[in-house]
Amino acid sequence: MVTLHEQINKISEEEINKNPMPVQGHFFSSGIYARQMLIPKGHLAQQHSHTYDHMSILASGHVIVTSDENSIEYIAPACIEIKANIKHRVLALKDSVWFCIHATSATDIEEIEIAAIQETLNV
Repeated sequence: MVTLHEQINKISEEEINKNPMPVQGHFFSSGIYARQMLIPKGHLAQQHSHTYDHMSILASGHVIVTSDENSIEYIAPACIEIKANIKHRVLALKDSVWFCIHATSATDIEEIEIAAIQETLNV
């Protein structure tokens, strides 16, 4: 029997909604950057990784976070540790509000994206 983890990881990037998740806001405070996103129900965020450990906060909704290692279901509110260099994606089971929290003194959004996100599409 195929597990949910295996089913999600088998979904090809072509099948994923390639439209970027709407960013609802960018927040900065003393070396911390938070990006707030709305992940619509049924949306599977593209696979990516980060160069360092960071936290994500599920403020509302219901998601499954899938990595190479496992799939874990979260119902808001939840604080989630994302380990460095671990490819992960987020599947929204309900409309969800998601915050990515990064330790950085940068305030330029493009600079943060270049430094923090390793795209791992088609890997």
